[in-house]
Amino acid sequence: MPDKPNNFIRFWQELKRRKAVRVIIVYAAAAFVILEAVDIITPALLLPSWTVTFIIVLLAIGFPIAIIFSWIFDITPKGIKKTKPIKPAKEQKEDYLLSDKISRFENSIAVLPFQDMSPQKDQEYFCDGMTEEIINALTQVASLKVIARTSSFAFKGKQKDVRDIGQKLNVETLLEGSIQKEGNRLRITTQLVKVADGFHIWSERYDRDMKNMFAIHDE
Repeated sequence: MPDKPNNFIRFWQELKRRKAVRVIIVYAAAAFVILEAVDIITPALLLPSWTVTFIIVLLAIGFPIAIIFSWIFDITPKGIKKTKPIKPAKEQKEDYLLSDKISRFENSIAVLPFQDMSPQKDQEYFCDGMTEEIINALTQVASLKVIARTSSFAFKGKQKDVRDIGQKLNVETLLEGSIQKEGNRLRITTQLVKVADGFHIWSERYDRDMKNMFAIHDE
């Protein structure tokens, strides 16, 4: 059995959303002013006695037309447009969740732990230090949302699709990289990846001497 009070409330809300209530109020006020004016000028201009009745009939005919017009159309700065029907509650919730998800994705990045690609696998400390320095540097950018170190390092050593990682961290982009040591030389490779499609946005390679580890971090 339909819930009549709820149906009435929804109908009333729809009337307000389509601005039909405002049209009813404005139309009623305008009709009152018009009838008062006609009542005054009819004897002054010697108009027929049925003039007031005629105006009342015209206003009565125009009343439902005005309501129907306001229900179907909206008057906007860009012209007259058809009013869009309200979405079901489920669709509204889905739209809200989607917009919320998108807003969290915008201007956000996670720096994944750099991989040690050296033959001896003895540069883990340097890889972790490099990752932390990059996270620290990126947090200085006010407009950028940077995922915390703990969250990023949860994926250390795990071979997963960057798209899956990005979605779990709720970020728009991922910065990943690797470090390879050969003698006294370091090769640092970095890639910026777009989470939405997994494609590279930017990639760079740096070859440096290991004379000053902190200088390399700062660079």
